[in-house]
Order: sequence, then C-alpha cells, then structure tokens
Amino acid sequence: MNIASIARYALRAGFVFPTFAILAFLADRPLSKFFSLMGLGRGEVSYFSILRNQYAFLQRRGLTNDYSVFDFQIFEAFAWIALVICIVRILGSLLSSDVLDSFKTFVEKLRARGRSTRGAVFFFIGVGFLSMIFATNFSVTVHADLMRFLMTSAPRAFICLSVMLFCWGSLFFTEGLLFVAFLIRERIKSNNANVTST
Repeated sequence: MNIASIARYALRAGFVFPTFAILAFLADRPLSKFFSLMGLGRGEVSYFSILRNQYAFLQRRGLTNDYSVFDFQIFEAFAWIALVICIVRILGSLLSSDVLDSFKTFVEKLRARGRSTRGAVFFFIGVGFLSMIFATNFSVTVHADLMRFLMTSAPRAFICLSVMLFCWGSLFFTEGLLFVAFLIRERIKSNNANVTST
C-alpha cells in the first residue's frame, strides 16, 4: 500500500466514519457500563474545555441525565479520531503528488461550468469551519429553530448530530486546505514554466 492509497482511504474513512456515531449513541449505555467495569470510565466530561462548556450549557437548561457525561466522552473520542483521519489525509496528500493531481479534474469541471476556484476554496473552508463552530458552540446553534427543537426534545440525538457535523466539517476544512495546496503548487509550476521559457 502506497502513500496515495492511504490518503484516499483516509478520505473515504472521513466520509463514512461519522455515521458510526449513530451506533455509538445507540449503544452508549452498554458501552458506558463496559468501560466502567474495565476501569476506563472517567468522571470528567471531556479534556476539551469547549466540550465541557457545551455540557454546562445543556446542564443549565436541564437537558442532561446520567449518561450525558458519556455522550460528551463519545463526542471527544470521535473528535480525536476525526483529527487523526484529517492529519493522515493531509500528510498523505502532501507526500504524494498523485492525490493532489486528483484536484485537476475538479478544477476542469469548475472551469467548464464557469465557476471560480476561489469560490470553491471559500466553500470548502467556510462550510468546514462553520460546521465545526456550530457543532461545538451550542449557544450559537440554539438560534436555529430546528436545532433548538432537536436540542430540547432529544438532546442525545442533538449531540449525535453535532458529532457528525463536527467530523464532516473537519473533513471539508481539510479538503479545502488541500485544494489551496494544489492551487499554490499549480501557480508555482506555472511561474517556473514562464521563467524557463523566457
């Protein structure tokens, strides 16, 4: 297995992995008991202060229960795994020109439709960044009617959706950064070609 295939597997894993949050939240009570029996359960909500703040936000609204701490521990675990997937994707893509070259067809399709590459960069990075912000800042998310309804009527489903949103957002952000890396590489190649031709 070469570096390019590892980077491609990381992309596929990044798209599929967040759906496993549903299974983790469905099985959180048996998982919580199992981890407690194994001595792996911890009383802290999360090592991330941002997740502790979101737990406190739900707690102030009376939306937590005995398993809410474990729900946020699941969130933290998924955030760490998403981070690892994104790092593998970035490193694999930067170390293999084949992966960055796959952005060429994307650029050709954009240009054929008369779309701007700059707009695509802003889309990927913007959607990724905003998704991560909304997933980890419930005081902002509560202003959306549908999310507020979900938060108050099914807090665990809301946290699960936030986990998925965070993971997919981090992947979009990563792809945006890689697209920028591709565009910079192409600009350097173009400038070098112009210098050698003159």
